Amino acid sequence: CSHSSKMAANEQLVSGQLRARVGAVAKANAKLWDKAKVFTTVNKGQEKVVTEILTELNLYATTETEGLKQSFLQISRGFGDLLEEEKKLKSTLRTELAPMATYSAICSNMQEILKRRDSDLKTRISKERNYQEAIPKGFKKAQEAKEEWDRSVAALVGSDREMGEKMIAFERKKLVDYKNSLRSVSHAYMTFFGRGLEIMTEVYRRASAIDIDANLQETLQKLQSASPAASAAASTAAATTPVGVTTSLTTVQPITPAMAAGSPGATASSPGTTAPLPSGNATATLTAAGVATQ
Repeated sequence: CSHSSKMAANEQLVSGQLRARVGAVAKANAKLWDKAKVFTTVNKGQEKVVTEILTELNLYATTETEGLKQSFLQISRGFGDLLEEEKKLKSTLRTELAPMATYSAICSNMQEILKRRDSDLKTRISKERNYQEAIPKGFKKAQEAKEEWDRSVAALVGSDREMGEKMIAFERKKLVDYKNSLRSVSHAYMTFFGRGLEIMTEVYRRASAIDIDANLQETLQKLQSASPAASAAASTAAATTPVGVTTSLTTVQPITPAMAAGSPGATASSPGTTAPLPSGNATATLTAAGVATQ
């Protein structure tokens, strides 16, 4: 009886340890899955901010020179593509980590199996005690108690088998899921970073290709064409040029005192050269042969 009691106590200890392990796995998995759901969820607020920034960047690009505009638009498209790649990454992570969501249900089912086993274990211990007590009461009483004991032992063996099968299946499922998930998640991140590197390389190339001098020159040309002085000089040149003579407005410069006094620098020019116009602060190139301006 002492040996049987020790065995029963040891079995109860093992059963308690199994329940504790299954409970710990269920609790840890629930926490991990909660964090994974947050991590794989697209941040709508952040996505909205990024989208608004890209929209403003596109609008700003329309106010710049053509070269800078195209660079800004390309950069904006690059960041937009990167945002889409991030969405794909999180979608893949949600799919690959989804098996973790089933672990809580599996652990709950195993907890029920362990409870049944504990109940069967207590029944077996009780039936064994009844058998020991029935032996002095006669063969018939002992035989009946022995049969009940045997049935309780068979029930406990069945519970142990079911528990062992469930535990092994669960551990195998965890290992397979973890292996596949980690591989898939790693591959998804490699794809994301590879695509991101490709996109950002193009963005960097476009940013590096911005020609500061060319864009500055284009800006200055726009400013000069919009200048009132330049527009007035162009109108004056067109009004004072004889019929059949074409002029080309080149620069805007004031008439110097030497020019006004009729110095050698202010005399008529030979055909095809530049001379000051008497009616404006501009010079004109006379292309008609034999025509000069005093």
